[in-house]
This record gives sequence, C-alpha cells and structure tokens, in this order.
Amino acid sequence: KFAAIAWTKDGSGFFYNRFPEPGTVPAGEENYRNRVYFHRLGDDQTEDRLVYARLDDREIVFQPGVSDDGRWLVIAGFKGASDRSEIVLVDLQTPGAPGR
Repeated sequence: KFAAIAWTKDGSGFFYNRFPEPGTVPAGEENYRNRVYFHRLGDDQTEDRLVYARLDDREIVFQPGVSDDGRWLVIAGFKGASDRSEIVLVDLQTPGAPGR
C-alpha cells in the first residue's frame, strides 16, 4: 500500500517507505505515521536505518527518490489526498549519511 523504493546509485541498497508494524501503534493508526528507511542488500530488515519521519503530522505519506547523479535523496511528502506537499533533500555524500 503506497509503497515506493529508490535504489542507491551503486545498487548496494535502497530507500523505501513503510508504515508501522502492527501492534506498535494504537488500533486505527496502522495507516498513519509513514517513514522512510534505508535497506542495505544482504542485511536483515530489522537492521534497516530510519532516514526520515515527521512525528508532528501522522497523515503524511512519503515517496523517496534518488537524483540521477546519486548525490541526493529526494523525499516527497504528501498529506492525504490534499494538494499539500513538501520536498526534503538529504545529501548522501555527507559522512554518516544513509547508504554510505
């Protein structure tokens, strides 16, 4: 549901969005609190690194993308079916950035 992935330039992993695990949020909240994670190929999903979340607004759903040159993680956030959206840029060349 609303799944999106974006591969790193070198193909070593990908960024993806996901909703909370069942039972980790109150009943009725399962389709809220979307977050962006990084998964390195070969690692267990439990090791995936949280990259971005908006704790102040549970209704935003994220869609990650990676720029053609591989430098930027581009996270588009959409609030429900409204026209409200946001873009967040993460410099993947920064030391300690996800995917490094």
